[in-house]
Amino acid sequence: MRAPDTPDGVLTLGALLGRLSPVVLELLASPLGTDVEVRRVLIAGSRDEVAVGQGDVVLLVGADPAGVETAECMARAAAARAAAVVLKAGPAHEPVVTSLAGAHGVAVVTAPPSADWGQVFTLLRTVVSAAGVAGHDVDHAPADLFALANAIAGAVGGATTIEDRQLRVVAYSNLDQPIDAVRRDSILGRSVPGYVMERDDIVATYRRMWANTDVVRLPGGDDGRVRPRMGASVRAGGEVIGTIWVVEGDRSFDAAAERALRDSTPVAALHLLHHQAADDVERRRRSDAVRAALDGRRGDGHDVLAGSRAMVVAFGIRDLGGDVAAAVVRQRRLLDLVTYQAEMFDARSAAVSIGDVVLVILPETAPAGSGSRRQRELVMDVAQRASHALKVTVCAGVGSVIDDVGGSSVVASRWEAEQALGAVLAAGPTEATVRSIDEVRSSVVMRRVRDVLVDDARCRTPHLEVLARHDAEQHTDHLATLGAYLDSFGDVSSAAAALSVHPNTLRYRLKRIVDLLGVDLTDPVERFVLELQWRLR
Repeated sequence: MRAPDTPDGVLTLGALLGRLSPVVLELLASPLGTDVEVRRVLIAGSRDEVAVGQGDVVLLVGADPAGVETAECMARAAAARAAAVVLKAGPAHEPVVTSLAGAHGVAVVTAPPSADWGQVFTLLRTVVSAAGVAGHDVDHAPADLFALANAIAGAVGGATTIEDRQLRVVAYSNLDQPIDAVRRDSILGRSVPGYVMERDDIVATYRRMWANTDVVRLPGGDDGRVRPRMGASVRAGGEVIGTIWVVEGDRSFDAAAERALRDSTPVAALHLLHHQAADDVERRRRSDAVRAALDGRRGDGHDVLAGSRAMVVAFGIRDLGGDVAAAVVRQRRLLDLVTYQAEMFDARSAAVSIGDVVLVILPETAPAGSGSRRQRELVMDVAQRASHALKVTVCAGVGSVIDDVGGSSVVASRWEAEQALGAVLAAGPTEATVRSIDEVRSSVVMRRVRDVLVDDARCRTPHLEVLARHDAEQHTDHLATLGAYLDSFGDVSSAAAALSVHPNTLRYRLKRIVDLLGVDLTDPVERFVLELQWRLR
């Protein structure tokens, strides 16, 4: 569907929906037409008194299409002259929703029951931002998750952390309340510590939280270093989008504390959705910029670390076969892990997944002409951590340091990083391995020569195939003899020792090879071509 033309800075409901696939969102009812102006995109729970204004598109998260709360939300939206409300509804709910829309005079847009609310919000918000709507601020800060963490800590009675679905700590309380080592390590590492997730009982607890809405309790350690805690999943429309953990303070948690934690999850869901959506918009913008820089396109990519010294690093997983879907999930997790660790090292770092490789533009902090030891240590640390977390072998190739990411040299550094990674993975490593282009340049050159010669039959000589066929038919050992001779740079004594035969035996075999192939082994060019074919084979 083509989007209707609209003046600059003005976006109508019809234009908004015209830029989206009808498979994603569908206009079910529009009593006032589709020329109503769109100004903002808001998230609201069906029970929340969110301040709705004129031109707002309101997402009713978790709303029952036939519920009383939904009807009340639609009435408030209509009174505020909102542009539309968005809710999840199937065909069975359409008559009821259409009737409510007509009764209240507000447009209703439906999303399929399987849609992800965070993605829907990001999609709508991105379109509104791209349209240049007056007064719309794409970088508008999401609701203060840290303030929410403090509010929960005060209501429940314990130090609180809020995690997203990837177990990353997105906010934590800072009230003067008792904490333990796990809480401290979670905040310092901004994620659930690896040693915690290695425990089967902890993994089982997370699965139980994600499977239902019950509050779970974890006992403290016998040594007193790990305090008791409560946790609850945060959901939006039935989807788990995060968790809340509260460490027990000076008083034991009672039924009131458990109820306060449970009651806080709907509010936390709205905050997390705002946070994730804002993060998605920024990451998508930065991802596009990184791709442009790595492709050598100026466009929107020239500002990524432009004017800074940096290097390109390529991370990849040794292919062990298996399920394609599992490989895709591993690749996404690898991108998250690499991005997080790189940004912890330097906030200017930028990463993107292209094909089966994760490419990182890593700032160079050492003075020009000095080594890059800190960056090398970081790359190895990331590869080892990712290997442990994903239970695969993650390796990396490091390109040369460039003086300006905004210039064309970033493309050359990317090529070097990918070629170095390819050389490392081709060796079949069994543990995390990192190599710079200078360390594997010979292997890279041979791989490039192989790519050219193997694919071009015109550049191949039949000599090695002739020898292989002769060995098979006559039970000779001419192919290995020629290889040993070439490996020994034409030294008969060394080649004979490598084959454990007498030098005269080797000379006899070489004479037979020369007669069979019609080659001149004293010709340096002919010998070089034979050796090249031998090594490529």
